[in-house]
Amino acid sequence: MKRKISTIAAALILALSLLPTLAAPAEATWTAVAAGNTTSYAIQADGGLWAWGVNELEPGYYDDVMSDPRLYPVRILDNVTAVSVGAWYTRGHTKAITADGGLWAWGENRYGQLGDGTTTNRPNPVRVLDNVTAVSAGAYHTLAIRTDGSLYVWGWNSWGQLGDGTTTDRHLPVRIMEDVAAVSTSGFHSMALRADGSVWVWGSNNNSRLGVQATAQNEQNPVPAMVMDGVIDIFAGVCHSLALRNDGSLWGWGGNRWGQLGNGTVTGWNEGVSSPVRIMENVSAVSAHEGYTLAIRTDGSLYAWGWNSNGQLGDGTTANRHSPVRIMENVTAVSAGQSHALAVRTDGSLWAWGNNTFGQLGDGTTTSKHNPIRISGQTALDLTGASPWAQEDVARAIAAGLVPTALQSAYTQPATRAEFAALAVALYETAIGRTIAGREYFTDTTDVNVQKMAYLGVVTGIGNNLFNPTGQITREQAAVLLSRLAAVIGQPFPTGVPTFADNASLSSWAVDGVGQAQAAGIMGGVGENRFAPHDSFTREQSIITVLRMFDTINVPNTSTAVTIQVDFSTDELLSQHQNRHEFVHVEEAGYLIISTDMVITDFEFVWVGNSFDLADWDVDEDDELYFFVEDVLYSVAELTPEVPFMVRTWADWGIMPRIGISFTDANGVARYFHIQQSMMDGLLRITEFFVS
Repeated sequence: MKRKISTIAAALILALSLLPTLAAPAEATWTAVAAGNTTSYAIQADGGLWAWGVNELEPGYYDDVMSDPRLYPVRILDNVTAVSVGAWYTRGHTKAITADGGLWAWGENRYGQLGDGTTTNRPNPVRVLDNVTAVSAGAYHTLAIRTDGSLYVWGWNSWGQLGDGTTTDRHLPVRIMEDVAAVSTSGFHSMALRADGSVWVWGSNNNSRLGVQATAQNEQNPVPAMVMDGVIDIFAGVCHSLALRNDGSLWGWGGNRWGQLGNGTVTGWNEGVSSPVRIMENVSAVSAHEGYTLAIRTDGSLYAWGWNSNGQLGDGTTANRHSPVRIMENVTAVSAGQSHALAVRTDGSLWAWGNNTFGQLGDGTTTSKHNPIRISGQTALDLTGASPWAQEDVARAIAAGLVPTALQSAYTQPATRAEFAALAVALYETAIGRTIAGREYFTDTTDVNVQKMAYLGVVTGIGNNLFNPTGQITREQAAVLLSRLAAVIGQPFPTGVPTFADNASLSSWAVDGVGQAQAAGIMGGVGENRFAPHDSFTREQSIITVLRMFDTINVPNTSTAVTIQVDFSTDELLSQHQNRHEFVHVEEAGYLIISTDMVITDFEFVWVGNSFDLADWDVDEDDELYFFVEDVLYSVAELTPEVPFMVRTWADWGIMPRIGISFTDANGVARYFHIQQSMMDGLLRITEFFVS
């Protein structure tokens, strides 16, 4: 069936948007971290659990009101001692242990991975077990150790990852082992360390991750089997396993497609290393995820190796590393997520790097970082100075990069003319994506934001080359400045005549601007149909008005030339988000068709994570240009109404493809499509990401 995709501004988030928001201290002290797919967690010294990013789930999972993704840490739970987040691409579940030994769970629950006896998704934490000392969340299952050393398991079990001798899903915890000191899982296999130092593994044996040469006969093992002894800690990646021995040496086995074993070699996609290999010495802690590993040595130095397509190794590049590379110093805790990482240093500071598409780095942006960046206490916003009605929008404006740090306090005080200019600059440079280079000068201020806005003709002086930067901005002045700014940006407000009861109070030079701001829905009245043109405009009012304008100019225009169709015999809308929508393809073949009503000239392919050689381009017998990557056939004829672009896909690719396609439509809007097939479930996901 065919389904046209339209712009839908909807965002999903789990408990981190539904629990009370509290403010972090200016310089928080962090003790532990847990990185998921698109969500991050960190524990403060006082036991507060903070979360940010977004936990992507299909629309309709919850009846609760969803909120925007969090680009900054939000406090969601108290008295937490440990946290683990499990996720497989777009589905996540989280477990937290509180100081009283209670185990709390929330998130996706289709396989019973929350352990509450149901398959009902939970947006808020529910208590599922008592007397718990350790927990590890896998893709769709969970492992937990109780105070008596007994190991309990629950959730999805198709690979035997629960270790109960079956492949039957469990919706309640099941006891499978005694005398357990540590557990670890990340994907579809599980590891346990017993008190005697022996390591036991079970579940999927793809890539020999169980320490046994993978064959068709042993691709899964639902019964725990011992693989090593003399071990003090264990760490499971998605496709590889690691063990820390009592002499401080780190050993690994399993998948090594990206060099995640760190021994200087790589293996084929479906191959692996079945016997443990020695990686490095003097190791104190490790974290691993899909295709990469992070390790802290006894001197506090952090090393990374393996897959690096999103800069998740933190070495400033996106090049895979087949041997350990030193990243940073004085590290006490680290967590590897799907494609981003978190760390805590000895001073209690929080650091993040890698993929930041959904704000999972917590720095208030969605810009990925290839080097570690400090997530300061300021990032965990203190909104106590804002009015209750304004806090959510002020937070969203800060997260969007629209509020300079100097204006992130005293929200109810009147804004000055210079402060409003600073907001206008932030709006322009964020929306346009480039810095204002020019300057116009006044004799009474050296404020660079005033100079930038004067250069664009958005602000003017009060006479005699004066600007009066500390004077309070009035409501009519704000309306006029925003109407000028909209015109400069290239999306002018509609013409309108103000309809307020106090129109007679408007200055003659402000009538048009106020009318336009009202017609655009950017500014309204103050009650009783009054505009109060000469009243002051507070910081929070200014911030929210700028945010409204940003929302109008930052929504991609999809009413023009390019239309997108996902043409599958059976396909389902997997998720709809603020800046993307995603389809999942469940059949063996299909087409992604991009058609247009006019010619598109700048069209290119991006092979995500790998490069291709232009010498591979060829012309077929019909003189239509094609390009091959593995088994994927690309038709790259010029986009016209007669010749649409088409991608044909197969669900039996021998690799997990990650293909990007980008072009600019007739309105000058950048369009980006991502095509990826799950390595485990074979589903093909077509995602359009909107980039303005």
